[in-house]
Amino acid sequence: MSGQEAVRLVKPTANEWREKRNGKLSRVSEIGIPSDDIIVVPDLALADADYIFGVDTNQLVVGGQNYSVSCLTCATSAIAPEGFLGSIQSIMAVDFCDTEYQSERIGWVFAIEAILRSGISIDQKVIICTDHDVGSHRDLNDRSQALIERYVLPLNFKIVYARDKGITIPNKLISASHKGANRVGSLIKRNRPSLQYIVSYLLGGSDEKPRLWHSNAYNEYFSAKP
Repeated sequence: MSGQEAVRLVKPTANEWREKRNGKLSRVSEIGIPSDDIIVVPDLALADADYIFGVDTNQLVVGGQNYSVSCLTCATSAIAPEGFLGSIQSIMAVDFCDTEYQSERIGWVFAIEAILRSGISIDQKVIICTDHDVGSHRDLNDRSQALIERYVLPLNFKIVYARDKGITIPNKLISASHKGANRVGSLIKRNRPSLQYIVSYLLGGSDEKPRLWHSNAYNEYFSAKP
């Protein structure tokens, strides 16, 4: 994930755009960020965030083997150079077979590490939206609980809850992440890839980079090494 792929949300509303086959952009809707949509931290102002991301993890079974797929999306008011303007933008997905921790939490760490590698600074505020484990968010945000192993949330990150139904940016992020993970899951079902385990890499115990899935302008996913 490059620095250009993690883009700044600079306004409390964003237009959701869809690119047509002729290369033109068509506005689908305008998405707002009402403060009362934040359940765990109601005083958190999403509009003050430098970045806002969504991550969702789906599970599937292919040939008796359990797979998890985590998909990372971001909300933008501008994305460059070849992406959308004011969109909910898919960034990447990863498939894995690790089972020693909750797959959703592994997905969170994958998302955080991808965002950190994009070159953000430690004083930039990052929001990650998720629809999982809402009861643990307060402990995760005050760093009294680790995400996995001894991995705690970086100081400039916050986790907030959002459903995949609704019209706000957090809702749209979760919905887009869920759809992206489903699309990758469909590809895995059609052509099962080799098994990969990513926890060791995420925790710094391995240098072998995981297989990632990227999407093009039409949300068609393809597999690629980072």
